[in-house]
Amino acid sequence: MKQRVAILIYLCIPFFVISFIVALYSHYLTNQQRVEKISNSLYSNVSVYVEISTKDPFNWNRFDDQKEYTIFKEASDGDTKVRGFFSKDPIEDPPILEGRFFKSSDFYNHKKVAVVGKAIKDREYFLYKGDKYRIIGRMGLEKPTPLDQQMLINIDALEESKEESKNYYVIDDYSSMKNMKNQLQKMLGKKTAINIKDKEEKGLNRVMGTDKQNQFVFYILLCIVGLTSSFISVYWIHRKTMLITIQQLIGFQQRKILKSLIFQYLAASQLFYLLGLLTGKLVFPFSAEQTKIIILSYIIATTFGLGTFLVAFKNKSYENIIKRLR
Repeated sequence: MKQRVAILIYLCIPFFVISFIVALYSHYLTNQQRVEKISNSLYSNVSVYVEISTKDPFNWNRFDDQKEYTIFKEASDGDTKVRGFFSKDPIEDPPILEGRFFKSSDFYNHKKVAVVGKAIKDREYFLYKGDKYRIIGRMGLEKPTPLDQQMLINIDALEESKEESKNYYVIDDYSSMKNMKNQLQKMLGKKTAINIKDKEEKGLNRVMGTDKQNQFVFYILLCIVGLTSSFISVYWIHRKTMLITIQQLIGFQQRKILKSLIFQYLAASQLFYLLGLLTGKLVFPFSAEQTKIIILSYIIATTFGLGTFLVAFKNKSYENIIKRLR
């Protein structure tokens, strides 16, 4: 009974707390990225500005069949209040107060629909340059945000209503930015003039430098995870010193002792680390984008913990005990 209580106190609870803190940090990042997007007109920090010179119609569904991405069509004067919108599934919704956001069937399906900010007074339809668009949703928060005055129109309807020789787009949430120009040329043809540049950074990150702050906090968190795992392992072996000594003196093989202790250590630590992550996910939801943080923290906790465990156990070997007794 005492052994089970010791395992619970010195192994299970600490690893549960560590993983719960990692989940809490992932939740914080998810919320911050959401706020960052809202303050930056729904653009992320990796969005890219593209100028395409062509009057020929094209379908953004054919840009990349293998990856997800989001497309915004901007006005030639740079106004971001009215923009065309397209997204390859899945679509991450901005905060919606009424109705719904776009879904895949809204694009290139002979529809004229829009999602507007809460400050737009039109109820069912709104007119833009002579065309009528059905309002399917209203976006915004309780407090005022840049979304309140914005209007997003399905991109095919906006392009049909206004043909221009130069078209301005923002490509966002695309995981293969280095291959972007090749994909555009494959879709549009190599003769089409394409100019690519980074989107001007706006929003919270530009003002506060949140990316650098998050990176610093992330490194600190990983150090805490690694050092805490090492400390738990050393203390666990210290608690087992008497047991290890007795087993060695009565003739237990070193390998069998190590195997038994490792099994206890891994079973308790890994189970409760995963349980902490699951509990954190339920209490503080985080997006799939934070999966890398979860995996990396798990690898560091396991590597540092197990590595320190083996070093600490070696120091408790029979030869070392005899040396100390002498």
